[in-house]
Amino acid sequence: MPVTLELEILAPGLRDECDKPEIQQMVSTVTSYFDSANLMGCTQVNGAMYDSLKIKATTVMEVLPWGQEFEIKQLVKFFVMRPQQGSNIVSSEVFAAFNRSAYDELNERLTSINMMAQLKTEEARLSVVFDNDTRERVAWFTNPGNWYDGRPQATVENAQLDPRSTITVKLGDVNMAVLTSDQSISIAAFMPPAN
Repeated sequence: MPVTLELEILAPGLRDECDKPEIQQMVSTVTSYFDSANLMGCTQVNGAMYDSLKIKATTVMEVLPWGQEFEIKQLVKFFVMRPQQGSNIVSSEVFAAFNRSAYDELNERLTSINMMAQLKTEEARLSVVFDNDTRERVAWFTNPGNWYDGRPQATVENAQLDPRSTITVKLGDVNMAVLTSDQSISIAAFMPPAN
């Protein structure tokens, strides 16, 4: 299942060079760490001395049985860990995974194109939209330290996602730091439908 992300490369002078080969080379470099990537545009960052090169990239979400190790070649990838038959684990959990070595390598490659260009994990934000496209309510659990439809969450809560509705989960600053340092983080857990 494809997942779309927006990335931002920061460096001075990018907005004046958006149509230059250097920018296309950066987009091509980013593409090598995702399934695909396209240039969205170049803009000045208000109140800063640098500009932003925005890229839309596509990665994947993979479904794995609980306990199986993540394999990640992309910069960011999503996993759904499903319980195995007969397991005492009942919920499916959604994880985001971050490839630190790919991040370091990507920044080195970007710097070789433009010595000021880099992706900054400290300024990164990750939002995921869950869409209940079923006709049933889905029980799920929030994780502390995230934003749910713009509302901060400090504790684990049991929630319901109504049929044909969505919820936007945005990782908070601490959880983003956990993702980039520990290289994975749970975003939400979903219970199986009631029989």
